[in-house]
Order: sequence, then structure tokens, then C-alpha cells
Amino acid sequence: HRDHVEGYSAMVSLAPNVEVWGHEEARVLGLIGHVVFKNVDFTNTWKNNPDSSIEWRLGSISLVVTHS
Repeated sequence: HRDHVEGYSAMVSLAPNVEVWGHEEARVLGLIGHVVFKNVDFTNTWKNNPDSSIEWRLGSISLVVTHS
């Protein structure tokens, strides 16, 4: 969530190869000026319909992400 991005820049500088995934609909430029919202440069994006889920896997890690 955009209100949880404090420290994002520091994280990326410490781990520059980290993948940052975001939903296409999370690119809401009008909110960037708000005090709790900061820009997040996604390395990868996904797009799925509202009220649907997608699964992401890497090795033995599996995450299910729901677009609500």
C-alpha cells in the first residue's frame, strides 16, 4: 500500500536488485502529493480484475494477491 512506503528508497539502495511489484491501477499520480503517499517505481506490474486473485511463485515461495 502506498501509505507503507516510508523507507522504500533506503530499501532499494540496500538491495538494488529487489523486485517491486505493483498493480497497474496503483499508479494514481494524483495522490503522490498527499503526505502519506510517495512514488514507488515498480520493477514489475500485474493487472487483474477487481475481486480476483493471482498467484505469484518463486521457488518454494507462493503468494496469492487479491485485487479488491
